[in-house]
Amino acid sequence: MADSPKFQGVICMRNGGMVYRGLDKSNGLTMSTGAEKTSSGYAGVLGNTRYEISPAVFTITLNGDAIASDKVTTYVTPDQDPFRPGDLGLSTPIDYPQCDGSAVVLLVSSFGAANAANEVKAQLEQHPGARYLRTDLSCDGFNRTSDDRGGREPIYAAYLPAGSDTAAICSLAAEHGTYAVWLQNGIDPKEGRVNCP
Repeated sequence: MADSPKFQGVICMRNGGMVYRGLDKSNGLTMSTGAEKTSSGYAGVLGNTRYEISPAVFTITLNGDAIASDKVTTYVTPDQDPFRPGDLGLSTPIDYPQCDGSAVVLLVSSFGAANAANEVKAQLEQHPGARYLRTDLSCDGFNRTSDDRGGREPIYAAYLPAGSDTAAICSLAAEHGTYAVWLQNGIDPKEGRVNCP
């Protein structure tokens, strides 16, 4: 993962190949595309556009010409121990659930790491088995950042795993007075919420 004041890029392994997930912090836009290893780091490749990340700089090029560049402030690689991008330092580590079509029931959504640490911790303590994630580091069914809070801070969510049975998912969501989200890629966040009666 590479983070800069303007951009964030995450390289993931999916189905044996590399995928780049990017965030433009200025407008909240996200994208996902194939990726490759480079001599200095990694690059997401989309047609003639490359999203290159290294320990020093985040660069976007079009037809070989740099169209944006930003100094990287945080660079985390899988060989660093522990490799947990977005972790809040709680006794329960951040979770990266599989995007396998099951669902989660959200207990709380919190905006920005400063607020999230206390709010998420409280939910984890109140609900045994609860976990938490950061939406921009998770499945496509989640909103990426909070545009209405100013500054487009990352969204953290404490949740309960809910399985794949819609009736059971909706029952658990109703029990907690909240809603559920499908753990699924390739969908818009508007399609991510489980439709419960």
